Amino acid sequence: METVEFYVAPDGDDRSDGSLEAPFATLTRARDAVRALRRRGLPSKGVTINLRAGTYLIDRSLLLSPEDSGAPEAPIVYCAHDGEDVRLVAGRELDADCFTPVDDSEILDRIISEDARVKLLQLDLKAHGISDYGRLSRRGFVADEGDVAPTELFICGKRMTLARWPNEGSVSMAEVIDPGPPWEWGEGEAGEDGWGAGRDNTGFWESGGTFRYEFDRPELWQKADDIWLDGVFSEDWAWSYNRVARIDVEQKTITLRYGDVYRLQKRGDTDFFHAENLLEEIDMPGEYYIDRSTGILYLLPPENFSPDARVVISTLDVPLVAMDNVSRVTFRDLVFEIGRSDAIQIKGGEGVRIENCEIRDFAGCGVDINGDRHAVVNCHLHHLGAAAVNLRGGDLEQLTPGGNLVENCYIHHFAYLNKVYHAGIALGGVAHQIRHCLIHDAPHMAMSGGGNDHLVEYNEFHHATTAFRDMGAIYFCTGTSPHHRGTVIRRNYFHDTGTEVSRGSQCGGVYTDDETCGVVVEENIFYRLGSKTSDWSVMVHGASHVHTRNNIFVDCACPFTVSYRLNGYAKHLLQGYMRAWQKLFDKYDFANMTHGKKYPELLRFLAEDRIAPDTNTLERNLIYNPTRERAIEDGWRIHDGVWSEDDSPTYPDIQHRLRQSNNWVAEEDPGFVDLDGGNLSLRPDAPAFDRIPGFVDLPFREMGLKSDVSVGPRVGRLSPRRQLSRCLRGRR
Repeated sequence: METVEFYVAPDGDDRSDGSLEAPFATLTRARDAVRALRRRGLPSKGVTINLRAGTYLIDRSLLLSPEDSGAPEAPIVYCAHDGEDVRLVAGRELDADCFTPVDDSEILDRIISEDARVKLLQLDLKAHGISDYGRLSRRGFVADEGDVAPTELFICGKRMTLARWPNEGSVSMAEVIDPGPPWEWGEGEAGEDGWGAGRDNTGFWESGGTFRYEFDRPELWQKADDIWLDGVFSEDWAWSYNRVARIDVEQKTITLRYGDVYRLQKRGDTDFFHAENLLEEIDMPGEYYIDRSTGILYLLPPENFSPDARVVISTLDVPLVAMDNVSRVTFRDLVFEIGRSDAIQIKGGEGVRIENCEIRDFAGCGVDINGDRHAVVNCHLHHLGAAAVNLRGGDLEQLTPGGNLVENCYIHHFAYLNKVYHAGIALGGVAHQIRHCLIHDAPHMAMSGGGNDHLVEYNEFHHATTAFRDMGAIYFCTGTSPHHRGTVIRRNYFHDTGTEVSRGSQCGGVYTDDETCGVVVEENIFYRLGSKTSDWSVMVHGASHVHTRNNIFVDCACPFTVSYRLNGYAKHLLQGYMRAWQKLFDKYDFANMTHGKKYPELLRFLAEDRIAPDTNTLERNLIYNPTRERAIEDGWRIHDGVWSEDDSPTYPDIQHRLRQSNNWVAEEDPGFVDLDGGNLSLRPDAPAFDRIPGFVDLPFREMGLKSDVSVGPRVGRLSPRRQLSRCLRGRR
């Protein structure tokens, strides 16, 4: 027996036999049919579950366990039949013509906009069988209540806006009255409990700080009882979503329900926020509000709203597909959309493949992987509340590769709910590969790195860190785990990131932060990054054994910076780090582990200079600024870590700590094929090859999405030409 085929259709019947003529109605029934078949013996070529065209409203997870696995030559495949348009929706559809005008005077009197009052619509969710709307909860850096996201509204394929003020942009605190309770960290933010695990943070969760504001709008919110502020109230990376405990309109103060991790701080223009979940502020088409006490959904309809408009509300609060120790299962040519949790969750197992799928509008992750040799290939992931792809797997103690793969995926507009430290692709574990992906429009990081031996190559990154500052398109922060090293970032194209596309400064391409160790940055192209002296393309921030070589930097404000923070403003953290590092080396006998053989420099870690490491290299790089002013003459900068008059450096002269050689700052065209036309390839006779000994040519045309492989399902799939047109890369 070769491949067995089952069929599922929106108008099918689970009492049928699953044939083409009599399809099942649900994926769960098809799964059970495969289980029954496996008990009799798995077909030699596996099983294919064909989904016929249409929309499948999923009200419970498709749960797969080991008994649902395939075999190396006999996979279990869930796919769209013959390229048909198949949508798996973790929500409920609502009839647009069930929305009716609001005539309740008490509600209308609360609406500030007179124009909105006459256009406001409502729908009784309870009458439509929907009673679980979730709850708004504190989210943010470190301190997160961990609740599943609340219900959201989508019309004609677009997420609507929870009623907010201001409609665009943000406002700031005027003055901090009470900074609120502190967050209790571990050992100087550097110990094994550095996030505060095991510490008593009861006070933080019981009350927050108070600040004064200078605007008048809160006077109109007197009847609102569940107001939330979305923004930054201290350090830029400490974004939070915090409830308002009370507003004093006479004193013009707001007191927060929960603390801020760094306590409230007014530091120039770094703080910003907007208020939301305000019925009063419905005034823009597409804004909505759910009264959780009555179950009434209020909507100011968007311009394209009509009786036949597609209206969907997210309802499923668990992953749409959840696999536990499942192997050799493939999902292909499917659209996963609109849910309160993750789209796909994979725990354990090996060889699961997500191919040519589109994953969109989930409040959680697109694909969350913790296993080995899984793959996400040729997929389009976008408009997600958290990370697009999380990758973990392998054995960190044995350095056994996890071998997960993300290849030729188009990833953009993610982390709209959890705005910081949720990346387009988040790396953990051992030896995963990211190849030929395009990642853009990231509010914070495009990719985060942790663990060992990952390979990041032939990708394109642009418009990262659009909403925050002090971040890179690729970000590493593994200083408390110096045995996590070995990642190579090569042959990638970084462009259009930094101040001109971000709300703040200190943004760039690759950021090795807070004593990170052992990263190679080689043969990449950095183009138009940064526009201020505090922006950079590669930042080595207290890090060591970071090797930056054979890269091309064009029109970058500051191509390379190494900063010794433990020499200056962060010297108070050194003892905490030292204790944490000593504990690590007492716990592991690295000399007799794979780590010691693979990273011999690790065995010298405690003997090396940890304040101002001299193990970073900058070699054979090409720097050229034809149109943008360079922030520093040589193109690279060594910062002593002293950022204010209150700091004093441990080393009075640290310029010699960077090992740099054979870098060329070109004053004339170093030999590009057509820089003005967007082609950053070098000619075979380019002067760069003569001026930089051993300089390797870079395959610019191969960076980014593959030119001959489409992304997404066959229906609505992005062709290679359409992919290229969307990249904004300016190539010809």
